[in-house]
Amino acid sequence: MGLLDADVYGPSLPLLLGLRHEPPPLDAAGLMVPPAAHGVLAVQSMGLLLREGQAAAWRGPMVMGAIEKLLRGSRWPALDLLLVDMPPGTGDAHISVVQKLPLSGALIVSTPQEVALVDARRGADLFRQVAVPVLGLVQNMAFYQLQNGERAYLFGRDGVARCAAELGCELLAEALRARVRPAAAVFGHIHEGHGVAWAADGRTAYINAASVNVQCELEHPPIVFQLMRREGGAVTCRLVGREEEDEEAACVH
Repeated sequence: MGLLDADVYGPSLPLLLGLRHEPPPLDAAGLMVPPAAHGVLAVQSMGLLLREGQAAAWRGPMVMGAIEKLLRGSRWPALDLLLVDMPPGTGDAHISVVQKLPLSGALIVSTPQEVALVDARRGADLFRQVAVPVLGLVQNMAFYQLQNGERAYLFGRDGVARCAAELGCELLAEALRARVRPAAAVFGHIHEGHGVAWAADGRTAYINAASVNVQCELEHPPIVFQLMRREGGAVTCRLVGREEEDEEAACVH
């Protein structure tokens, strides 16, 4: 399976998938070889080509050229499916992808509040104008799971379900936000390049919970740890930004 990040201005997939911000290697023909995430996904993103924090101050034709380069200038493996992650709205990236790829369908992801649903409706209308079927809608950040099991609907309730009904589409899924709570001090053995990305300061490790044996209520990446000490190949990190700040994880890379 391949994953193409078509959000040229805000490419976040490398961070979300634990990939380093560095250009992919080139094969003998000069084509970029998309890095693998979790041994399953072949990923290509402008976030791999830009310096960390660098902005892409480009007009429309350059955006279209960048997407063309990511698509045609990469040595993709044999794929059963290529998933294209699009930015919000209906801009140059959407038009470029529609023109350059024979799309099987579009999946609209939105949070429940009206300010997001406006873009969801426009996106659905764009794909229908170019004869790309809308497969359905997914409601993201549907609710926040409290510790007592109750649900807090921070962005309203069932907005995407109502939008799907308006569009004559199916609501395919709801994604929730939940507090990640480690249950033990030892999280597992983590290997560099497999769910671990070190920040530029060399002290912060972004660890993708999906790639390690983490005991928590939900494995929701990314989890952020702070380096505490190095002992040979072992790296010990402290969980950052959570109530359990005294929890430690023994990491090997």
